[in-house]
Formats: sequence, C-alpha cells, structure tokens
Amino acid sequence: MSIPVTLEERGQLARHRSVRAAEKALMGGLLVTSGWFWGTVITTSIIIAAIQGRFGGLEGSTLQYTLGSARWYMFTMGLILAVAVLPLHIAAGGTRRSFVIGLVRTSALVGLLTGLLVAIVVPAERLIWGAIGWDWHFPQGLVPEGSFAVTVAGEALVIATYILAGAMLPAGYQRLGAWGGSLWIVPLVALVVFVDWCMHTGYIFGWEALANPGPGRTLLGLGGGVLAVAVAAFGVDRFYRDMPLRPTLG
Repeated sequence: MSIPVTLEERGQLARHRSVRAAEKALMGGLLVTSGWFWGTVITTSIIIAAIQGRFGGLEGSTLQYTLGSARWYMFTMGLILAVAVLPLHIAAGGTRRSFVIGLVRTSALVGLLTGLLVAIVVPAERLIWGAIGWDWHFPQGLVPEGSFAVTVAGEALVIATYILAGAMLPAGYQRLGAWGGSLWIVPLVALVVFVDWCMHTGYIFGWEALANPGPGRTLLGLGGGVLAVAVAAFGVDRFYRDMPLRPTLG
C-alpha cells in the first residue's frame, strides 16, 4: 500500500536531493585534490626537516612554513569549484539556493577535517622532533603548542572562511563586471586577513608567539572566526541567490 505524498513533501525531498547533489560534487572535488595537496605539504615538511638537520638552517617546526599554503589552496579551490559546479548544478535541475547551502555545508565540513588533520600532524611532529633530540616550537594559533580542541576549531573557521571567500571572487566579477569585480577583491582580502588575525595563523600573524594567550584572547579569537564565517556565508548567499550565469559587461 503506497502512502500518498503531498506536493510540499515532494518539494522538500527535491530540495534535499538538490543540496546533497551540490555537496557531493563540491566535496568530491575538494577531497580528491586535497589528498595530493596534503601529501605535498607533508613531503615538503620532511624535506625541510632533512635539510634543517643536515645544515641547521632553520629553527622550530617545519610545518609552520608549509601549513599557511593550505589557506590559499582552499581559497583557490572555492573559486574553481564555484565556477565549475554551479552551471552544471543548474543544468541538472538544481537551484542556486541549494548550491549555496551545499557550498556552506561543504566549507564547514572541509574546515573541520582540515582542523582535525592539523591538530594531529603538529603534535606528531613535536613527538618526532623530541625523539630525535631537536628543539621544537610552533608559534601559530590561539593556544600555541597546545589545546587540540582549540586548534581544530580555529583551523575549521579559517579554512571555511577562505573557501567561501574564494567562491565569492568569481561571483563578484559575474555580478559587478570587470572593474567592480576587481574592487571586490579588497573586502575579500580584508575578510581573510581578519580571520587570520583572530586565529593568529597564516603568513601574516602566525610567526611570532601570541602575547598573553589566555582564555579571554581564545574566546575573542574564536568569536571573530565565527563572525568571519557568518559574514562569508551571508555574502555567498547574497551574491549567488539570483546570480546570472553570464557575466555583467563593463
């Protein structure tokens, strides 16, 4: 005996399937390329450590010199996937709203996975260096050289912001044209610099040890990271909600 399905239920099911389709396409692209990326990062860190051990040219963690590239990799992937997936998603019957929801969810999940990975490889490097007898320090993060949970949360917020900011870059050119899209880069850069400052990570704010890293600074940093993700998600929603697939001229 079949159970009758209302039009509202059919609509909800269709929206759910559309969001899942967007998530599957976005997540698949990120996971495949991330495997190569993180393999390269870890290999590069090992090479730097070997050179450091042979010539003594560097001090402290080698990961601090390579992890910063993860942000710009995620920024670039957000840009590429937004351009590649959206037209196919629309052509397959999906909606812009479901694409936005899928993109935000994917950025949050990828950020969480990246945070877990960083929270594992950094302590692993510390143990390896201690076993070898090398001095080790990792100056980045709200709680330098400690706190698994804060490291995961901080990296997750940073990576999610970078992915969403990257997705907004081509949307800016589509909506605002060549000149407007170029000017749109300025607030995007300000957003990612802000989240790096909040979390004390990346190329700009991660090199020196954080002064007086206490609970207040940690909560303030995490709050700023949540704000950055919220602003980025709001921007993605506004730009993609009714965005034309053809760019604006001028």
